[in-house]
Amino acid sequence: MNRREGPPLYLQIRDAILDGVRSGRIPPGTRLPPTRDLAKRIGVNRTTVCSAYESLQSGGFAVSRVGRGTTILRADSPARARPRAGRRLGIEESRFSLGVRGLLEATPLAAPDLEMDLGTSGIDFSRLLPDERLFPVLPFRRAVQTVLAREGRDLLQYGPPRGHLPLREILAARLQRQGVAAPAERILVVSGAQQGIDLVFRVLLDPDDVVAVEAPTYSQVLPLLRFHRARAVGIPMTSEGMDLGVLERVLAEYAPKLVYTMPTRQNPTGVTTRSPHRHRLVALAGQHGVPILEDGFEEDGADGNHSPLLASLDPGGLVILSGTFSKGLFPGLRIGWLCLADPEILDAVAAAKSCSDYHTSLLAQAAVAEFCREGRYDAHLRRLGRIFRRRLRVALRALRSEFPRGVRWTPPDGGHCLWVELPEGLSGDDLGREAARQGVRIAPGRAFFPDESGDRFFRISISRVDEKEIREGVARIGRLLAKMIAGRRPAAAPAKPGESIPYI
Repeated sequence: MNRREGPPLYLQIRDAILDGVRSGRIPPGTRLPPTRDLAKRIGVNRTTVCSAYESLQSGGFAVSRVGRGTTILRADSPARARPRAGRRLGIEESRFSLGVRGLLEATPLAAPDLEMDLGTSGIDFSRLLPDERLFPVLPFRRAVQTVLAREGRDLLQYGPPRGHLPLREILAARLQRQGVAAPAERILVVSGAQQGIDLVFRVLLDPDDVVAVEAPTYSQVLPLLRFHRARAVGIPMTSEGMDLGVLERVLAEYAPKLVYTMPTRQNPTGVTTRSPHRHRLVALAGQHGVPILEDGFEEDGADGNHSPLLASLDPGGLVILSGTFSKGLFPGLRIGWLCLADPEILDAVAAAKSCSDYHTSLLAQAAVAEFCREGRYDAHLRRLGRIFRRRLRVALRALRSEFPRGVRWTPPDGGHCLWVELPEGLSGDDLGREAARQGVRIAPGRAFFPDESGDRFFRISISRVDEKEIREGVARIGRLLAKMIAGRRPAAAPAKPGESIPYI
């Protein structure tokens, strides 16, 4: 292997294996060595070998099964993946693109047996959804009526792909207050932050490109990377933020095309990256010329965060900032935005957006702009901040009083998430199943790691539960944890089928 130049090491390993298959030295049906053994043998990080094996699988050259390792298939005939039980596809997966097959072959983010009916007494800690009881429906309805009366039919026509100019000007002014000198021309309105992230991936990534992500990370970015056939390499999270020592090694060894990070109230840990750490992160990415996708989904400052945006620290235009109104207002509006300093990337993303859905709803954009212009959005954020600070205090008190010794959690810097670590020998998946039978849903930790290694973790979201529900739900989980730790785990009841709903 050439460690100084050429493609990333994991691609060199993949290509060496494929050369062996094509030459006949590695016949079809050969079981590859365990990742740990091969990594030790050739002197690389185990994650490098995992990425090589995953690249073989995504190309259809190998198949991996739990307990049976990774097996080589024909090098000239991509694998036909067999449908997983319960998928109910109705057509053969071999008809799908490799990107879609990558989605279907992945472990589901929410197993059906974790989505059982909780009944009227159920408490849902599993998903980070806004609380519809707090939606400012009447004030927003007035904003819709105002813009319809003022602009009428124009808002029901096709609009500019880059977004409604008044909304972009409002976003530019908000960013200016946060230290980002971004004119409206640098802002692109998208149909939710998820579309914005997808567009960036579409423009910047090719199959087998590497993206450095936090570990744990936002769960819905991982299937998106699978769809684009890119490789996610996890960078451990610390109390300061992304581990920059590990990131520096990954930048040198893997040459990633992008760094994805959520530096403020990170989902799922709740950690906010401190200002000095942010400066070092931006400088490190700049040294390697690697763009950063800054997911600012909670950057509105509803609970007093004043950390600088990475985009405000970036002199070279490498930071792409993603934002949304979904968490602060209504997710059903599907309005997010991207701020891009690089004009070439901006033009490319705008072209991809136009090809995708042409533009985001003009009526929704105009209504949000009016809602912001009237000052109602900031007033709503202040109200949410007060409510969620109370909920978080209640949740932390409940964890301290109800969870048994040996269970640890990350004190969050505001936001809506609590990230909990279980003692050795306990499983977040098992806890999720048992908790659902007790009428409580949680988000098991594996869904938040690129390699699904987080089985000893789970996330509690307080975004959609009131203070009474928080106390009761934490108490139920605490009693269950005490039984599991004491070795008196309840017998597993048969799982009921249900809809698989992703954690966000």
